[in-house]
Amino acid sequence: KDAFSLKPVIQRESCVACEDCVEICPMHVISIHEDHLRYADIEYDECIRCYCCHETCPEDAIDLEKTTLYRVLDFLKI
Repeated sequence: KDAFSLKPVIQRESCVACEDCVEICPMHVISIHEDHLRYADIEYDECIRCYCCHETCPEDAIDLEKTTLYRVLDFLKI
């Protein structure tokens, strides 16, 4: 499933750590990481790819990226 679906990816520079994604995540796999920047971090092993975080983010800091296999199959139109 993970190879054939879009992956939500946090854009750390754009994330303001508002925690909207943390609150909306049905699987509770998003947390706020504190480094030199504060930003959301996704635990991908448990992510169900519902994209609620992407839809909720007020800063548009969560992109949906294609996996390598997804891009290859998309290119081949399979």
